[in-house]
Amino acid sequence: MNPLDPNLQTGTIGELLVQIRLLQYDVQAVATHKDTGNDLLATKGEIFRAIQVKTTRTSGRQITFKYRQLMAKKFHVLVLVRLSGENRRVDLDESDVYLLRRDEVTKSCYQRNELERFRLGPERINELFQ
Repeated sequence: MNPLDPNLQTGTIGELLVQIRLLQYDVQAVATHKDTGNDLLATKGEIFRAIQVKTTRTSGRQITFKYRQLMAKKFHVLVLVRLSGENRRVDLDESDVYLLRRDEVTKSCYQRNELERFRLGPERINELFQ
């Protein structure tokens, strides 16, 4: 009925991808009912993390977001997602997911090579959920 805003679609796909990827590492994540700065709430064992997700579809080498606006909100982990694919197609396995602790977020623009140390994987999950 009503058209879906492209930004809302991109953001929602990013959040769903993060939920799936976290579940692969035994992290349960759920979407919040209202977005007050936390897109997902995640737990692993007895550890809880509030997560903010920023998603882009750009094919470039950088990911940007509004730093001041982001840092005005409370969260534990920022997840940056770069969706891969063309037009309406999304190649989930080719998309990038990076997890930064709040204190690791230092600017509004990151080159993809700067983010490699934050790439989602078992070591990064262990660092964030211990």
